[in-house]
Amino acid sequence: MNELLEWQKTALALRDQGISSRKICDALGWERSKKSTVNFFFAKHNNDGGFKSPKKGVRVLFWDVESSLMEGYFFGIWQQNIPMTRVKKQSHLLSVSWAFNNEEVVGVRLTPEQVKVGDDLEVVARIIEAINSADLIVTFNGKKFDVKLLNTRALFWGLPPIKPVKHIDLMEQAKRVFKFTSNSMQNISMYLGEDGKLSTSGNRLWERCAEWENYQTCNNALEEMLTYNKQDIVATRDLYKRFQGWMKNTPNIGTLTNEVSGNRTVRCSHCGSDDVTHMNSKTYTSVSSFDLYRCGNKDCRGVSRITKNGKSLVGVV
Repeated sequence: MNELLEWQKTALALRDQGISSRKICDALGWERSKKSTVNFFFAKHNNDGGFKSPKKGVRVLFWDVESSLMEGYFFGIWQQNIPMTRVKKQSHLLSVSWAFNNEEVVGVRLTPEQVKVGDDLEVVARIIEAINSADLIVTFNGKKFDVKLLNTRALFWGLPPIKPVKHIDLMEQAKRVFKFTSNSMQNISMYLGEDGKLSTSGNRLWERCAEWENYQTCNNALEEMLTYNKQDIVATRDLYKRFQGWMKNTPNIGTLTNEVSGNRTVRCSHCGSDDVTHMNSKTYTSVSSFDLYRCGNKDCRGVSRITKNGKSLVGVV
């Protein structure tokens, strides 16, 4: 990395104290309109490897985004093909929320002033910062929606590509392993007796978030959106714990745990626990047989098989 400028060092120190980008501008003697410059620096600094997070086992990041409605001009609502020339405003992020492991859920949202101009750089930069410090990310429909939308907004702001990170998408697992009546987060949560998502007033919440002309209405809606967004993290984490021992073709958490900790312990491939017991049973391929092990973690209890060299466990496909 290049040598940091004095203002950049000051900005990083203030951010580590929890100071917002606007107040950092105040401290630097800048106009608050230059907060985008601060946010751009933070995002680039993170992608260049400037952000280092202390390691205490595998850092699992649960995250989710909420996006705005598009605005445009059209003649009707039935079977309309709206050309891009009639799109007044494209979608951007409204809020992001995340949590590491069992830590508190946190999030950030736009202000009405930012909604007016579609300025979501600070929100984009904050979730990229979190992803860059994660060993594994967990989402619900994130591979098709959240990741691609975040990539799009990062590209819009001229940010470098986000660090590749192992990813478990719970909607993908729901479709692969189970047969729920509906694969929506809310249906699965209700079926399993979990709290699930918060109810909203339908699309009206998103509409109120767009009404920046009425500051209080918009600000209240954005705060409500952030609360809704945060609950999605709680729901995602709850489902991850319920799914954990059942999942197929996911990153090997046992191997990842050993890589992070520097140990070489035989661990459950589903959750990384070293509490595994031989099942006196085998699984077979066309040419080999492998001993099976059961995880003792009550939140997992997954089944893994020993590798050919006998040094680690892998998932049973």
